[in-house]
Amino acid sequence: MKVLLGKIEDPRIVSKLKNTYMASFDFPIYVKEEFLKIYRGIENAIFISLYLLYFGIISGLTALVIFTIRSVMSRKRIIGILKSIGVDSKKIFFIFLFENLTLVILGIVVGLLSGYLESSEVMEYIFNLLGSGRFSFPVFRVLLMVMSVLSLAFIAVGIPSFIASRYSPSENLREIE
Repeated sequence: MKVLLGKIEDPRIVSKLKNTYMASFDFPIYVKEEFLKIYRGIENAIFISLYLLYFGIISGLTALVIFTIRSVMSRKRIIGILKSIGVDSKKIFFIFLFENLTLVILGIVVGLLSGYLESSEVMEYIFNLLGSGRFSFPVFRVLLMVMSVLSLAFIAVGIPSFIASRYSPSENLREIE
C-alpha cells in the first residue's frame, strides 16, 4: 500500500487537492479535519449518552421515592399493628429499607449488564469503522457511579422509611383504608 504524505497550509488548496484525488482515483483521502469530525461525532454521542444516564438516574430516584411513599402510606395500618404487638421502630425502618434497596440493587445489576453489553457492541462497531481500537471497561468510574447511586437511593428510601418507623400505632389503627 502506497501512502502519499504532504503538508499544505492553505485550506482551499487542501480541499481542491482532496476533491481532485477523490475524482481521479477510487479511494478516499483522509485529512486531519476528517478525523477530527469523526472524533467530535463520537465525543458528542458519548456526551448525549451521559446526559441520558443522568436523566435516567434522576427519573429512577424520583420513581423510587414515589414508590416508597406509596408503599408506606398503603401499609400504615399494618405498621400500626406491628408496632402495637411490640415490633420496634428500627425493624420497621429496616423492613422498608431492605425492600426498596433490593429493587435498587437489582436495577443496578441489570443496568450494568445491559450497559456493558451494549457499550461493547457499539464500540466494536465504531472500532470496525475506524479500523482499530480496543474496548476497555472503566471499572473505577463505574464503581464510583454505583456507589453514588446507592448512596442517593439510600437517602431517597431512608427518609420515607424513617417516617414510617415513627408512626404512632394508635393513629395508624384508627385510620380507615
